[in-house]
Amino acid sequence: MSVTLERRAEAEIDDCLLSLLTREPFFGHLLCGVARLVGEMVPTAAVGFVDAAMRLWVNPTFFLKTLTKRADRIALLKHEVLHLAFSHPLLRRAEHDAFLFNIAADLVVNQHLAPWPTPAGAITLETFPDLPLEPKQSVFWYYNALSRVTAASSPGTAAKLAKLREGMSGSDHPTWEPLADLPEVVRELVAAEIARRVEQAMERLTEAQRGQLPGHLLSEIDARLATLAPRVDWRRVVRLFGERCRTSAVKPTRQRPSRRFEAVAGMAEPSGIRRRRKSDLVVILDTSGSLPASALASLFAEVRGLWRSGATVTVVECDCAVQSAWVYTGETPQHARGRGGTSFDPALQWLRDQHPRRFDGAIYFTDGHAVTPVVRPPCPMLWVITPHGTTENVGPGRVLPLPEARSSS
Repeated sequence: MSVTLERRAEAEIDDCLLSLLTREPFFGHLLCGVARLVGEMVPTAAVGFVDAAMRLWVNPTFFLKTLTKRADRIALLKHEVLHLAFSHPLLRRAEHDAFLFNIAADLVVNQHLAPWPTPAGAITLETFPDLPLEPKQSVFWYYNALSRVTAASSPGTAAKLAKLREGMSGSDHPTWEPLADLPEVVRELVAAEIARRVEQAMERLTEAQRGQLPGHLLSEIDARLATLAPRVDWRRVVRLFGERCRTSAVKPTRQRPSRRFEAVAGMAEPSGIRRRRKSDLVVILDTSGSLPASALASLFAEVRGLWRSGATVTVVECDCAVQSAWVYTGETPQHARGRGGTSFDPALQWLRDQHPRRFDGAIYFTDGHAVTPVVRPPCPMLWVITPHGTTENVGPGRVLPLPEARSSS
């Protein structure tokens, strides 16, 4: 495959994205937040996650040569972004029949492709005429309906499914496979990433544009955001804490001479200076066994944001002793080390023992159920207390109690 073909595909995706932004801004904005991987990794196109970050894979040969009309290409991209909007890659579990789940997921999203054309051979409700499939149902509704199909109850559907299964080599959503066995912590982080992207796309819509969304999809989005949204924006507090902990480093440069000095005859013009903002943060995890996976996942979504902004982040896992300390590189831990009792002093002493290295700030994520520490932290502290935790026993620093998520009822 030539590099030219990949570049042509990239340019065409941009044009398709512009059309989506113009006619269906929600899907366009949501797709804008997804990093693309153009190549032969998938036979057509797919969505999935790498290190809890959303990705879109597009096969340039299929995209440009098989799909000859732009409307068909836009339909393909909308099909994939609909899977993200409904969280389909995350909902499939290892115990599900991958083939039937893929069929059920396509039954959901292909009902929402209009005004773009439905691709030839796409799985739709009309694919199974002898099965009473109701429109606008969830992926699990369709999955359960397909799971009950037998040759006696629905011979036409049974034969169609057998033919489809025979023609597919494994899963037709290969990028979903690694997500099926994710640890709960990582799964919650991926769910938080989807919700954050969906919320950002919704915030960019006018009331009129919001009203154009399919009611079924809008209900799903509202229910998910209501469940995940906290009563206060504690994530913003974490980000602001990271910003306040930044220090300045001055670096000389000849690219921008200082205006405070005039060049002296016979001497080189004095150099300018460049100010660089950085922060060296520690995230301490109470691994005593009482941390909710959803809150831990949300915290790491913000840790990732601090890390991507240029901060150096060191993660310390501690229950009644420091179990591990490692530099964060963008990956969420898949399991916690510890699960014993809780003591704050070992982690705070670890901070003091790092001399002469001095951290700019530390975030201690805990339920607060421990003896008040006697070791004083050597840097600014933010104590993030989980729901149903206590703030009575923490040490010096700012305290942020995490609220419970709103109920969707």
